[in-house]
Amino acid sequence: TDPEPVVTDPEPVVTDPEPVVTDPDVTEPDVTEPDVTEPDVTEPDVTTPEEPAIKEGSASGETEVEKDSDIKIEIPELGVTLEAKADTFEEAVLKIIAEVEVKLATATEQEKADVIAAAIEGLANAGESVSVNDVISVTLKDQDNNAVQPVEETSVKVTMPYDGKSNYVAYIDGEAVEFIKLTVADGFASFEAKHFSDYYLVSLSDEAIKAVEGEAPEETTGEESKPEETKPEETDPAETTTGVNGDTSKPGNDKTDNKPTGIAIALIPAISAAAAAIVFKKKK
Repeated sequence: TDPEPVVTDPEPVVTDPEPVVTDPDVTEPDVTEPDVTEPDVTEPDVTTPEEPAIKEGSASGETEVEKDSDIKIEIPELGVTLEAKADTFEEAVLKIIAEVEVKLATATEQEKADVIAAAIEGLANAGESVSVNDVISVTLKDQDNNAVQPVEETSVKVTMPYDGKSNYVAYIDGEAVEFIKLTVADGFASFEAKHFSDYYLVSLSDEAIKAVEGEAPEETTGEESKPEETKPEETDPAETTTGVNGDTSKPGNDKTDNKPTGIAIALIPAISAAAAAIVFKKKK
């Protein structure tokens, strides 16, 4: 007998499959840039202060007079300030009432003629050498409404907005005309007054200035000399009151002084109250 064949099943070959690794789908996050708004930077409103302007009109101010105290009267309607040292007025004066009127380019023809004749005596180009611009009239009264003036050897400083063209002031005192150079600082013109009435702001050419100062006239182009410019002086604070009773329709002042013509002004430069004035006799 043939033997039974031996059948051997082969061992199955098992091959482990390579794992399939799939990278996960990584989605980048949606990053939104923040909305950055530039701040609204507004430049500050810097306003340049305006230069003081000379004004036409009339107004008044007053102050009590106290012994050993300086005096200061402000008249804001016109931008005018009056300042005086103690003992400027007699002891009987207990109150000062200042009435001020500013007239622009309103000097009378006779007043202009007197000023011009004195300034340009001997000069040919009268029209180009001298011009009379504005007039400021000041009247001082006491508590009893009597006209008062500074006592001898004293004065009152008058400060007003500069008109931008005048370089001298002139006043007519009886038969004489006096010229004093204006002092200008920070848009204001000032002078020392020893007597109160009408003050004429005038423009003098270089040639006219030489004439009024006693120098021989020379040929010039008619250009006007600039007023003196000084830094404002620091002064002790004085008793101050503001203006009252403003009235721009007030007629001309009724002067009560005893000058022959009723028009007399005494001006001394603010930088030196004792400086000599330039005085001319009016022509007959």
